[in-house]
Order: sequence, then C-alpha cells, then structure tokens
Amino acid sequence: MPNIYKLTLSQKSGLLTELHSDTIFGHFCWRLKDMLGEDKLKEFLELYKNRKPVFTISNSFFERDGILFLSNPLLPFVKEEEKVKTKNEKIESFLNYKDSKKRKFLTLEQFNLAINGEVTKLNDLIEKDDLKQPKYIEDLRTSVEISRETFSSKEHQLFSYAPYYIEEVPIDIKKNEYSKTFTSIFVKVLDEDKFSKNNFDCENILKEVFNIGFGKKKSSGYGQFEVNGFEEFKGFDEPEDSTGFITLSNYLPSTDDGLTAENSLYDLNIKYGKLGEELALSSNPFKKPIVFMTPGSCFKTEVNKDFYGRCVSDIVQLTELKDKVIQNGIAFSLRINL
Repeated sequence: MPNIYKLTLSQKSGLLTELHSDTIFGHFCWRLKDMLGEDKLKEFLELYKNRKPVFTISNSFFERDGILFLSNPLLPFVKEEEKVKTKNEKIESFLNYKDSKKRKFLTLEQFNLAINGEVTKLNDLIEKDDLKQPKYIEDLRTSVEISRETFSSKEHQLFSYAPYYIEEVPIDIKKNEYSKTFTSIFVKVLDEDKFSKNNFDCENILKEVFNIGFGKKKSSGYGQFEVNGFEEFKGFDEPEDSTGFITLSNYLPSTDDGLTAENSLYDLNIKYGKLGEELALSSNPFKKPIVFMTPGSCFKTEVNKDFYGRCVSDIVQLTELKDKVIQNGIAFSLRINL
C-alpha cells in the first residue's frame, strides 16, 4: 500500500488562488523546471501522460487544535431500519440527512466512520459535535492601476480584489488569544524511488512551492506560507473490503476506472484556468473550461487500484502551446464502502 504524507502549512498572507490539487500540481511542475531543468520536467510529465504517476495530491484542508477537517463525503447514508419506517419518520430522516450535508467538513474521526459505512456511530458523533467549522473570510481591497510609462497612478483606473484568510477562532478574547488553524495537504507516493532526492526530489520541490509563494500576486506578498512539516500520515482508516473510492482532490474520470452510475454521488466544478509563470504572457494564456469532480465525491467501482483519473492535454485554445500543456486530473483517492 502506498505511503501517505501530510504537508502542513501556516498561512502568512492573504490568498488569491484556491489551493486545488491541479493548481498545486502546476506550481510543482514550474518549480521542478526551475530547480532541475526542462528535460527533467518533460521526463516527469511523460510518466503522468503514460498513467505512471509518481504521486497524487489532495486539495487543501484545515487542521485546528490537532483536529483535521476533511471533505464531507457525498454518500447516500441510508440505514437498513429506515426501510420499515413510517412516512413521517422517513421525512424526518430525510431532513436530518439534508442537515448533515450542509456540513462542509467532517473531523478525521467522523470521516473514517463515513468511509467505512458506520452510519449510526457517525450520526451520534455529529449530533454531539459542537466544533466551529473552519472557513476562509474575504477582505475586499481596492487598488489603482500604475502607468508603465510615467510610473504614476492612472486616473479612473481602480480595480478590486478579495484575498481570503483563515477565520480566527477565539480562545480568550480579553487576552487576545486565538486558536491556530493550519493548512493540510495530503500526498500519496506511488513511486518512492522517483519521489526521492536521488530522482525528482519531490518533497523539497513541494516545500519550495510554498516557500516562494502560491498563486496570483505572489510577487506582491500574497499567497505566502510557512512550511511546518512533511510527515508520514497513518490516520486514514480505509476499509479492507471496499466497493469504491472517494476523491479528496479535483478528479477527471478515466475509462479505466470502471465507474458505475449506481450509488456514485458527485459534485461538479467548472474551472476556467489560465497558464502560469512566463506562459501567462503568451498570445492566448487562457485554458478551455474543464469540468472536475470535486473533493468528497464518491464512486462505486470493481476496479481496485492506487489511483484513478487521467491527465488531459487538449485544454489550451488553438495556439502554439496546444500540445505542450497538460491538466492533471489524477485523484488523491481513498477506499470506501458504498
């Protein structure tokens, strides 16, 4: 079974780009090119194109006071005894189910119960749970465009943007004490040799992604993080006899994944991507819209493997870059009972 690691980060400034798996992977590739050269990057990407990924990576999650908050699985939690309930009891059960789906996150303990189908224990825990759900808050900013000719402010050229920050949870307001909330990203290593320092040096490159800064306006101080650790993580309690998988990242299904419509529940996110770094200055830096399955989506399949999904290359409009850019949709997945 592949090893799973947890990258722990502290947010130091506002964030303007969401910490999605495919975007993190793109930043990783740019840093790999900078640190190891373009030939090494091409070698790395060929592995993904040929469905031999070195690692899969999740979207970001929160960790506060040692408690991890993970995606609430989109599962059809139906107990056996509900089949003999009265009409009113079924309505009440349905409303309770809807309330549970309003939760964006489950704690790690709750999440493990969910992926193992322990519905009764999960509902009992949720009913007793009074933890404040972590979230981002936005801070609207307004700036003025600067003329590149005069290096002074342009008239009537205001623009706004909204960096987001992790909401602080007070411990003692009088003493100005707040709980520290970290950002957690999971990495499943599928090829230890290629992941190591002797090959692609993936751990150090991942850390460098966040040491340099992430996303939009990082040169202006946004998207700054402190790397707090990269450690093996054994907290996921995956069922041995699984009937499917859950994704904790943006996921593009593949015909090799053996998906079935029965009991597969998912949500969709349409992304309108843009090329990064120097390619952002190309004649047409915009990608075609692409539809991802979101974290928390669950799929029934008889195909049991360490990764699901695919990379796609036809994501750039008709430019000279059309065949040179790929989008990673290989999921960070965990086994689950549906």
